[in-house]
Amino acid sequence: MDSRDAAAVNASLPPDAPIRVVRTEHAGLGVYATRKIRPGETVLVERPLVLTVSRSAEHHVCARCLASISARPLRCEGCTRCHYCSERCRAAHAHGKLECAARASDGDAADVGDLVDQAVALLAMRRYAGAVETLPGVRCDYASYRGRLDRIARTKATGEAIRRATKAALRAVPEAARVPPAELFDVLNRHQCNVYGVLGAGNADVALASFVGAFHLFNHSCCPNLVFDCVPREIGDDGPPRFALVALTAIEEGAELCHCYAPSAAGPSVRRAYLRQHHGFECTCARCGCDDPADELDFEERLERARCPLPGCGTGLSYQLAGGRRRCVQCGGTWDDELSSGEESALLPQKASRSLAF
Repeated sequence: MDSRDAAAVNASLPPDAPIRVVRTEHAGLGVYATRKIRPGETVLVERPLVLTVSRSAEHHVCARCLASISARPLRCEGCTRCHYCSERCRAAHAHGKLECAARASDGDAADVGDLVDQAVALLAMRRYAGAVETLPGVRCDYASYRGRLDRIARTKATGEAIRRATKAALRAVPEAARVPPAELFDVLNRHQCNVYGVLGAGNADVALASFVGAFHLFNHSCCPNLVFDCVPREIGDDGPPRFALVALTAIEEGAELCHCYAPSAAGPSVRRAYLRQHHGFECTCARCGCDDPADELDFEERLERARCPLPGCGTGLSYQLAGGRRRCVQCGGTWDDELSSGEESALLPQKASRSLAF
């Protein structure tokens, strides 16, 4: 993506969005604050281009709205794998025969099944010429999706997983929906590093979501100033779930906005291995670059203060709500906030972010 594409993204952002996409010499494209952003402020809301429930969660998570299903779930009438929390969600889910037929066969690729489901969803979008509105007035289809994402270097193991998922997806769909294997491999290779993992309580996998509006332009930091959250549904909203990037801490004008691609509670070696495997880069953020173990401990303690304290979770990061409460982005629980505004601003050290002058 070049500067002209960044200008197009900026033009598509909501007028009140406190951000701007900028290309810099030191870091390439990034998203920066155009004014001071308060803790808990929603920076951007976007619908995913592709959303699939993780196979480990599909029997207890609604395939339409991602709500937990506590009562007896309603099953898709065309396959045995998609489940719903209500008749309304079952009727609204755009889950066609192509995807139903593909989901009926795991073949020998069950261990990369979530990636296979994402590939099938992309092929279904291509087959039915569907264009998804991810931001108001911004639509994307299969034909334009490939050019929006960068190709990255892959480890041998990751490349093999993508290759197996490609073959399994092409076997699972009708001949009319197939594309050349090299094409799907290329799309899936770019797509996989653009996927957000939606996690539940205790770091449980819930879903995979990919974005093309502006979400995919936010860079990574292991000490983030943003968190990724599923927006509670509004009454009468039958569309796919919406997701938000929310300020974890106070963000100064000109500071770069980053979220954590890796499990934030993991140690540096685990985080780096995850980022190499799934996103193709070696992390050099302030937290990973700590030479002194005491500095790493300081980062850990700051993040731990934003960690969810609720029973059954304990892993998700939380952000400040109005009215003196906090919300966990993984379990969705809320509780009274014991952090003062001064402590909230100090959750993350300023050296963790790059900044620009506007």
